[in-house]
Amino acid sequence: MLFAVPVAVIVLATFPAAASEPGQPLDCSDWVFSEPGFSCSPVVARGRYALTQFRMKGEAVNRRAVLFSIALSLPALAAEPANEPSRDPATGKFTYQEVVTVEGVPAAELYSRARAWGAKAYRSMKEVEQLDDKDAGRTILKGNFETTYFMNPAWLNHTLTIEVKDGRFRYEMRDFVFVVGATRHEPLEGKNAARPGRKTILKRTAIFAEEMIGSLKAAMAKPAEKW
Repeated sequence: MLFAVPVAVIVLATFPAAASEPGQPLDCSDWVFSEPGFSCSPVVARGRYALTQFRMKGEAVNRRAVLFSIALSLPALAAEPANEPSRDPATGKFTYQEVVTVEGVPAAELYSRARAWGAKAYRSMKEVEQLDDKDAGRTILKGNFETTYFMNPAWLNHTLTIEVKDGRFRYEMRDFVFVVGATRHEPLEGKNAARPGRKTILKRTAIFAEEMIGSLKAAMAKPAEKW
């Protein structure tokens, strides 16, 4: 929070003339910093979803957290994120699931798109892939989102299942586990998980998950580039 106000002022004063495609997630091309010590770079770690961060004087400030601070004054720029991940009312577990229609696209092509997306979303498919069943149109990935917890590295493990049929696909993201160090592995649904600071971790999980799912849906709707 200490960084939110000065960063917001700089962002408002320095929107570039050219930016990322309308309707697409923000990236480093959307920002120009007018003061020394500020830069923007994508962060990609092994088995973790890439997320753009601001790097400021050695400290990383997540761009989504910056957007939270100006969401009320710029509602068109950033929608208010969920306070916690979506829950399955039947199980009570944090779960994202949906059947998405992609008309006219055969299952084999959708499966290929899902695999191509996974290779970009994670550094190595071999490290996160638990199942690759092309005949059944089903793949299971176990990865994690990287974050921080009181200045220490932390991870939010998750399982993502993608199933395809002609003209549609289904995704399910669940089994979120909060991990710090070698001994702290806490299923996120537990009331004492990620305490203190639970609200912050839940919000970060929702941001990561929703951003990742948005990327998946966009990739599944778009044919692979030909050259």
